[in-house]
Amino acid sequence: MEIFHAGQRVASRQRSYRSGEVMTDPAHLHPKHAAYLDSLSSETLKARLIEAGPSVGQLADLLGGEPPFTEGKRRSLTRLLDLYHIHGADELEAACGWALANNTTSLASLVSILTTKVYLTGDQPAPPVSPIHDNLRHRDEFTNTERRV
Repeated sequence: MEIFHAGQRVASRQRSYRSGEVMTDPAHLHPKHAAYLDSLSSETLKARLIEAGPSVGQLADLLGGEPPFTEGKRRSLTRLLDLYHIHGADELEAACGWALANNTTSLASLVSILTTKVYLTGDQPAPPVSPIHDNLRHRDEFTNTERRV
């Protein structure tokens, strides 16, 4: 992408075609903003989250994912850090442990777990139940490769 002013190119930068991805050149940032973003590196955020407990650290590793460390991953980890400050280490550790045990590791799920406090009951989520009706088919009907004409 290029930015022009009065017929002169004043800036150019790479454009991302991925939805929600931010492509910010650190050279274009104010020095204080750049220093703040450096303080929110993957390693720094994960180290602060591990202080809450092993389950929180494990969830931070899942949300941080593999390199490269994108702005979306930074937002996820800072949101998890916000939840740490709001709910405290013990509550967040219990909620993250429940989320990991039940394979519900999105931030939206974690917020719901913290809101409903389902981790206190020890309940497991019920598996989805298929409604009983006349139009149900058996799996064998889908494995037949012959076509009927």
